[in-house]
Amino acid sequence: MHSCRRMLMKHIWIVLLAVIVISSNAAAQEFPETLWETRSDCSINLQLAYTDSTTGKRVQLSGGKVAVYKVSDALVSNGNRYFNPKTSGQFQKLAKQNTRDGKAIAAIRDYDSKELTTRNASLAKILAANTSGIKGTTGTIKKGSVTVSGLMSGLYLMVQTKKSPENASFAPFLFSLPDADGNYQVTASPKPSVTVSKKDKPDKPSGGNSGRLPQTGQLWWPVPVLLLAGLLLVIIGTVMRSHGRMQEAAEGS
Repeated sequence: MHSCRRMLMKHIWIVLLAVIVISSNAAAQEFPETLWETRSDCSINLQLAYTDSTTGKRVQLSGGKVAVYKVSDALVSNGNRYFNPKTSGQFQKLAKQNTRDGKAIAAIRDYDSKELTTRNASLAKILAANTSGIKGTTGTIKKGSVTVSGLMSGLYLMVQTKKSPENASFAPFLFSLPDADGNYQVTASPKPSVTVSKKDKPDKPSGGNSGRLPQTGQLWWPVPVLLLAGLLLVIIGTVMRSHGRMQEAAEGS
């Protein structure tokens, strides 16, 4: 009877060990990445305007150009949703580089939405500096607005590739489709900055703070002539006055 119990316990331990091994292998298994969405009707609309520092009026940008680049598809593995620039998107080559920038972009794989928002500006700056040779989806700013449509779900980079005639531009940024609220048609309003060119700057007053008087165009040659004429008139007046006094003295005597 004891031998039967030992045999039963032995079988139980073997089964438990097999379950543990199978569970460990399943946990360690790398599930394949798949697209968790395949929608291609996503879009982003930009509203672009700034306040003129002189007039205080709102000015809509018009005439500039933008480009959108895909950073990563919307992926899922083992039930987890994420972005992975190493295996999808237009920056795979950069994400696979063993450089500071490459590692920063590859790390997007491990970021949740909060961390991605916090690092948005720095990541967008790196990606924008590496768009050479990559074709983006473009759009033209008209009357303060531009829409880029026909995008699939994923993580994207928005870059202004040409300034508007107002010499205004906005910083690059990342956005996801859908956004955090589940919207597939999103709207963004980045703040443009205006660069004042030299030709638009007011000219400095001639002479500055040197203490020299501005030139008026007055000719200086008549000045000594007028001084001499004035001196001559004073002398003539003095002589005539002296002569008059002498005549009065002679008549009185």
